[in-house]
Amino acid sequence: MTFSLNCNNPLWTQGGANSGSEFQEFCGQFNLTPNDQAQMLIGRRNVEGGGRQDDVGHQSYRVVAGLRGELNDILSYDGYLLHGETKRNSTYNNDFSSRRTALALNVAIDNRHNPDGSPVATFGTPQCVAFISGADPNCVPWNIWKPGAVDPAALAYLQTPGFQRATARTEIAHIDMTADLTSMVKLPSTETGLVFNVGAEYRDEKTNFTVDEAFRTGDLSGQGGATLPVLGRFDVSEVFAEGRLPLIEGKTGAKALSIEAGYRFSDYSTGFSTDTYKAGLDWAPIDMLRFRASYQHAVRAPNIGELFSATSVALDGSSDPCAGIIGDADTTNDPTATQAQCALSGMTGTQYGHVPQNPSGQYNGFLGGNPDLKPESSDTVSYGLVFRPDVGDLSVAIDYFDIKVEDTISSTAGGNADTYINNCLAGQTNFCDLVHRDSLGSLWLSQSQAYIVDTSLNLGTLKTTGVDLQASYTLNLGEHRLGFNLVGTKLFELSNAPLPGGPSYDCTGFYGNTCGVPSPHWRHSFRTNWRTPWNGLDIAATWRYYGDARTEHLSANPQIGGNPGVVDANANGIANGVPAYSYVDLTASMTFAEKFTFRVGANNLLDKTPPIIPSGGVTDCPAGPCNGNTWAQVYDALGRQVFATVTVDF
Repeated sequence: MTFSLNCNNPLWTQGGANSGSEFQEFCGQFNLTPNDQAQMLIGRRNVEGGGRQDDVGHQSYRVVAGLRGELNDILSYDGYLLHGETKRNSTYNNDFSSRRTALALNVAIDNRHNPDGSPVATFGTPQCVAFISGADPNCVPWNIWKPGAVDPAALAYLQTPGFQRATARTEIAHIDMTADLTSMVKLPSTETGLVFNVGAEYRDEKTNFTVDEAFRTGDLSGQGGATLPVLGRFDVSEVFAEGRLPLIEGKTGAKALSIEAGYRFSDYSTGFSTDTYKAGLDWAPIDMLRFRASYQHAVRAPNIGELFSATSVALDGSSDPCAGIIGDADTTNDPTATQAQCALSGMTGTQYGHVPQNPSGQYNGFLGGNPDLKPESSDTVSYGLVFRPDVGDLSVAIDYFDIKVEDTISSTAGGNADTYINNCLAGQTNFCDLVHRDSLGSLWLSQSQAYIVDTSLNLGTLKTTGVDLQASYTLNLGEHRLGFNLVGTKLFELSNAPLPGGPSYDCTGFYGNTCGVPSPHWRHSFRTNWRTPWNGLDIAATWRYYGDARTEHLSANPQIGGNPGVVDANANGIANGVPAYSYVDLTASMTFAEKFTFRVGANNLLDKTPPIIPSGGVTDCPAGPCNGNTWAQVYDALGRQVFATVTVDF
């Protein structure tokens, strides 16, 4: 952060214009006098007080009461009431108070006297200006100008905890009825008839997120801006119906041919209603081969955070191509965009080449919810086959999927800032209106003035295509049995067009601040289960595989990269990205007395270390979603995890 510091700071070395003093370095060379204030970026870590610590705890419970049964040979019913609640208690320690830091850096000699004319106890010593004036009698100078000079009392003054509390509540009332109308609605070419299900559901969602004053005012220097409370709720009433009708059964070339369809209407209290529907066809020309195809139209309504989160400036983007210092020996810190391009984003010619990059790769965004959001909608086309030859219990299923999502909702957590500024620099000036630079030309030095607008909006489209593979085989060996199961996905496309009609980018095989979690071309889980001859004992081993992924900066698409060259290796010696990763899990379970099951195991049995991806720069591990310098959503960040459970069936 940038702070205003007095040039007559007694903790600095003073001296003439050519003395190399701290006064000359920070003030004199800019024609500032001891009576002036200097604007300085303080990027020092709290090495004396230790790292920041987050204590995050969750508590959840769910109560379900229901009733199901049959009214007659045709009709059955199922109904239930559900109440669920999840609470989060988060405490953040060792963050610095930005307000107190500003006070602790402004230091002067205490020349005060008591009313009787005697000097005060701190007379002649360096003290906070706020302490001397009485604005803050608890202020202690933070002496970062000499090694080992930081006073523990200063840390006690500067370090402040932050508290967040959240409660999410869900209540559901559901009823549905299923009817088997074989006796009344059946085609002459089949033995079974129409089966359909109708029902209704009411759901009420409420979220209450509260923060303390430090979070609300953005006073915690390590949190990237203000975190504001959220309180909101909505309810939705739904009716639905679906059915399946066999067309042909037991005929040559059509052992089974059936169609299915479904529809759901949803009425939201936030002012909109939605329709979802599906249709499918299932054809088995012979017993061992089945073809299937389906079309689905679905929606996702905005959640409470996307609707009701207050707007504020917080960390969002990971790069500013216009930031960089020209003229020093390290040319890797030069801006990657031209002066003409940066002028489009609001940077002046005087500022160009003099705006420092953020060493943490964190840039500001103006984030928040939008109560006028409408639902996302998606269309999914899927078709494939199931092959079950007469070879043991072999089964192979292959399905192609093509999913397109329109009116996508940009998250309240942002993530589009890099895309917006890249489009601006590429000449699409409608994006440039979203870029707001501070008086220094940066997107991070001033928390309140420097940001890229990235509030929740219904923006562009998402599209993904690929193939899902599932194969299983069971080998019977007398008193014991071996089972094998493979589930994998081959990803062809994972593209995003941020704005309607605008350019798109493909994140297949990439990760980063814009693309998010690594999306490898191939990933799978292969499980081997051994049902032993010893009564009730099962042993299973699972191989989890994630294909390689590269930082999005290496993409040739200017929306996310435009730099397909080689990136320097990171701390793990990984160049260009993350190699393929494999994990082995092992479990064993045994059942006693038909009611008690004891299960032990270890995930990541070989204790494989996750890939370390430094934050900032071209290595692109954005703070927040890439937690602890790795993508914990994909890679096992905690190492080997051993567990044991006991289950009792009543």
